[in-house]
Amino acid sequence: MTGAKNNMNELTDIQILQKKVKLLEKQTESILSRIENIESSAPLDIENQMALYISVPDSIRKTLLVVSKEGECTADDVSKKTGRHRSIENKYLNELTRAGWLDKYRDGKLIYYVFKKQNQIKSSISDQTIELFDNKIEELLE
Repeated sequence: MTGAKNNMNELTDIQILQKKVKLLEKQTESILSRIENIESSAPLDIENQMALYISVPDSIRKTLLVVSKEGECTADDVSKKTGRHRSIENKYLNELTRAGWLDKYRDGKLIYYVFKKQNQIKSSISDQTIELFDNKIEELLE
């Protein structure tokens, strides 16, 4: 009788694992489908900087252009070039940093913003996607 219970428990465990594997397969297919949709809607080659700038909202495009031309600058530097108040530029610069367009670093009291290269932008997005996918798989296997 004990042997039969062990066989039933093993069978139940196998069935649970099979269901989890099927769920993972469905989710993987869904993710791959989403990736295909994104890749098919994106331009094949984004060497043209203007194509990147067009994807940025109008309100902050001017800020991004200034940083890309200057290489690195503070919110004060950007506000002098755009003619907008420093606090507005600070907000826009932080939005661009969160969106992955810029990096920032502190030097004393000043915070400098630096334009990221295209391959850095693409790789950071890819890294984030892979990390989210890995975390989801681990979560499902627990």
